[in-house]
Amino acid sequence: MTPTTPARALLADDHALVRAGLRQLLEQTGQVTIVAEADDGLPVPDLVAAHQVALAVLDISMPHLSGLDLLPILRRRFPDLKIMMLSMHTDAEYVREALRRGANGFVAKDTRPETLRLALAQVLEGQTYGMDGLRPPPRTPAPAATSAGPVAALPPRQRQLLDLLGQGHSTREIALLLGVGVKTVETHRARLIQALKLRHGNDLLRFAMQHRAEQGAAGH
Repeated sequence: MTPTTPARALLADDHALVRAGLRQLLEQTGQVTIVAEADDGLPVPDLVAAHQVALAVLDISMPHLSGLDLLPILRRRFPDLKIMMLSMHTDAEYVREALRRGANGFVAKDTRPETLRLALAQVLEGQTYGMDGLRPPPRTPAPAATSAGPVAALPPRQRQLLDLLGQGHSTREIALLLGVGVKTVETHRARLIQALKLRHGNDLLRFAMQHRAEQGAAGH
């Protein structure tokens, strides 16, 4: 690929206005041309194949199939596909988990245009770009998250919250999905940390993502 030939890219985000803004921002870099869009993760693999996409730009939080859950599917089916996460979720655990699952890069939606250009250039060249230099850390054993473990003993609402956290939803998004206030979600998060004998919010995010990954693996 020459510098004068923009990469064929797919953009997946469940908000139409956000997609429109991101499309303009991405194409203004001169590095990509958006040839396909999706408002959910489910159609993304078929769109990648149909449009011969070289780069997939994914949001984390999408209905039915989140960006995090989509990553291993795309990586297995399209090993040469470049994948960049462009999300408002900037917790270190989300960044590291995305890179673990096969993303080539992770950029915040409110990043500066020059940073986006740098990230795109590195990803398209086959390098890894992580916010603030984050890279996948060595794999460490995660707390057990099986039906025989502490998750099974959680109340239904807390198990639901754990699943939504594992999908990559923010506290505000979870509040909207569950029809409760943000403070209620924060209270449930605090109780989850205590019930699962964790120490910090990042520990809970790691546990939730690991649990969801294990549940997905058990279903195959």
